[in-house]
Order: sequence, then structure tokens, then C-alpha cells
Amino acid sequence: MEVYNLKTFKQILADNAVIATDDIYVYKSGFIGNAYINKEALAPLGANVVSNCLCGMTQNALDNGLSFKSDTKNVLIIGPAYGAISYPPTVAFYLHALFPKIKFITARTELNSNGKHFIPEKLNPLFVMADEFIIVEDIVNQGTTIHEVVALLPDLVNSVICLADRGNNVAKDLGINNFYPFLSVEMEQFDPRVNPSLLNSGRQINTVLGKGKMWVEAFGQPPYGDDVDFSTFSLFK
Repeated sequence: MEVYNLKTFKQILADNAVIATDDIYVYKSGFIGNAYINKEALAPLGANVVSNCLCGMTQNALDNGLSFKSDTKNVLIIGPAYGAISYPPTVAFYLHALFPKIKFITARTELNSNGKHFIPEKLNPLFVMADEFIIVEDIVNQGTTIHEVVALLPDLVNSVICLADRGNNVAKDLGINNFYPFLSVEMEQFDPRVNPSLLNSGRQINTVLGKGKMWVEAFGQPPYGDDVDFSTFSLFK
């Protein structure tokens, strides 16, 4: 298994149009922007390429301070539904090769009918046996998923690692001690309740990537009249 460095990861993103910039995109936070990191564009490259990216992400975290307590026996690696749910096994495999005395367990959260994260009852025994917790994310925007998962495990999640951070996030604001993004990308995000100008830029809302389908179901495609109240969008409630 190869470990891609950041330069290689950036080249893969560029060569495969992983960063989309053609439309307006709606993010999980309800904010909008004109760029989107489409991790699904990595899948056609093959599982080995994705795995090599994840190993690079994990090694980057180790290089920047990720460590484990001397008495740690079990580390639970959480892949929140749905974006990064398939990532923990690769991360666990890589870490176990480096820390063979630690058992790395993988688990997930699920989403309830309101789209909020919860721990499935059948997985509670895995969460109980863990000495430390790591959240593995794909793309972090406003950190909504991280906040929800951390709230389920108050004061227990020590670190979050992710492929890309596009919101200038820092550990303290995410409610954790350590945050290790493999790639940090400057992409502007706008709150449409405060600054709706992008919505009338002539671009369409992308209904395939992000939460654009929900947005269009609520408001249709732009342009919009002055009487549209974007604060009624369900992700803001």
C-alpha cells in the first residue's frame, strides 16, 4: 500500500476535476458557495488510489502530532454517516501496522429522521470499550457533523482527521483537542440569509452535489424575488 503525500493528493484532485466550480452549491450547514469538493470523483480511480489517499491523510495526522496514550488498548475510529462511513477500516489498518499493541475498532454513526447523528444501539458495546476516539471525515465545511458526533461523546473525542478542510476550521471551534486536515482549501461560503447576492449571479443551484436538491425543492432555481425568506430553509432550523 502506497502512502500519497500532499503534493500527490493535490495532483490527483486537479487531474480528476474533484473540485467542481460550475454551479452554486449548498452545503450541509445551509451556507452556499461557488465551489464543491466532490470526493465521489475519486471512486472511479479505484480503491487502491482512495486507500493511498487515506493513508497519506493518516500519516499527515501522525506527522502533525496525532498520538495515543501509553495505556491505550482500544481506539474507536468513527466514520460518520454517510460521507466518510467507508474510511475507518483503511485508517485502522494503517494505524495498526504502526501501533500493533493497540486494537483499532471501526464504527459509524447513523442519521435519524431529522438528519441528526446518533449512535445505533447495537454498536453501543463498541463505543463503551474504547479508550480513545478518532473521527474520520471526508470534507469539513462548517464542522456540523463533527459538532453533532462530539456532542454524543462529550469530552471523549480527542482528534479529527479529514481529507480536506474548506472552512478554515480550528480544533477549539470544533470542540476537540486536535484537528488534522490533509488539505486545507480556501473556498468562500456565504450565509444566504445575510448575503444572497451569489444566488442571483446567473448560475444554477447544483442538485446532484451537496444539499442543492433540498434547496431547489424549497425555493426553485434562481433568480429569486425580494420576498423569498431563505431563513425558512430546513437546514437552518
